[in-house]
Amino acid sequence: MSITRRQILQMVGVGLAATQVPSVTASGIFSKSALKPPRLKAGDTVGLINPAGATFHKDDVDIARETFAALGLKMKAGEHLLDRYGYLAGTDANRAADVNNMYADPEVNAIITLRGGWGCNRILDLLDYKLIAKHPKIIMGYSDI
Repeated sequence: MSITRRQILQMVGVGLAATQVPSVTASGIFSKSALKPPRLKAGDTVGLINPAGATFHKDDVDIARETFAALGLKMKAGEHLLDRYGYLAGTDANRAADVNNMYADPEVNAIITLRGGWGCNRILDLLDYKLIAKHPKIIMGYSDI
């Protein structure tokens, strides 16, 4: 039996993911079954956050709001969406707070990130994984999201 390059990369990816979030895998929060959030529908609210890189132009938020409205969705901006801390969108604690607050907010049906980037890794230990497991929501972005 031969192993393909794809299978090796999948095994390495799973192994790396398990080492990046040991508190989640060790506690077994997500081990029972996959959590699947409900689909978005017209009138739902999307939470917009920046858990990594900063947004340098406020217009980007306006464009996102207009885009969501054109899709029939409402937008709720994270409290620290436009913060700056060097190249990051605020301090680690504030960026993590926006993620946790969006999961805790019953009005928010999905979470979209305005920017991606390496800063996401810095907040992993500040996220409330039990809260996230209790309130599954779509989370979407790019790069490290």
